[in-house]
Amino acid sequence: SVQPVITTAKDQKEEHSTPITPVSLLLSRFRDTHSVSLRSKVLYALGSLLRGNQLSMQHFVVDLDGPNILESVLREELMLLTDVAQSKANNHIDNIRWKLVMKISTLGHDLLLDCSGASRQEATESEATATTNDQIINAFTNYAWCTSNIDLLLEICSNSNQGGESKLLSKLETILSTLRVMLPHCSQENKPDLDLLHHFHQQKLIGKEALFEMQTSHLIAGNNGDDQEWKQELAHLIKLVLQLLAL
Repeated sequence: SVQPVITTAKDQKEEHSTPITPVSLLLSRFRDTHSVSLRSKVLYALGSLLRGNQLSMQHFVVDLDGPNILESVLREELMLLTDVAQSKANNHIDNIRWKLVMKISTLGHDLLLDCSGASRQEATESEATATTNDQIINAFTNYAWCTSNIDLLLEICSNSNQGGESKLLSKLETILSTLRVMLPHCSQENKPDLDLLHHFHQQKLIGKEALFEMQTSHLIAGNNGDDQEWKQELAHLIKLVLQLLAL
């Protein structure tokens, strides 16, 4: 039989301790729904509120544990993409899911850039702002986030024979740009989970092998097609990420 849920006064206090905001409502909707289409729409709205908004990013990271929720959904959707039976069952949903995982990775990339580079130089005027930036950077570069993005790279490389070449190269450019920003911070997590740490280093080795194969493939090294300048830029980006994976 179903047992009643007993809510204590402490539970009620903890439940209402986090303020209800547009960011918190969107994040809850993003986490709780299993509709990939709805998740894509909610993520777009969430990104609009977070990009370039220091207070919203701080609320997202410190109050809502947003980066861990994003990473959890990224991993969940990526697992569904790797499920061959699920993938063949509905190509339309599969395409939407690909767009979603790429958008999650891109949002992490964009928020990292917001907290480093030019915005980080401005933060030197405020110790509190610099501390907040460090919190945001750490939240988006823990071993779980870094490993999930390497897993996304592996999934892109494993699908190199499927779909159009331009779509593949676009996905590759997106994930490489994310990893280029993320990887320099990925070994700085304090007191990491040892299993996660071991898995991260394993995936780095596998990712390096997959990326090296992509580097020498006809898609990047070949002279066919009209995208030679783009491929040269990608080849340079691959070289940079390979160097980071080797660290």
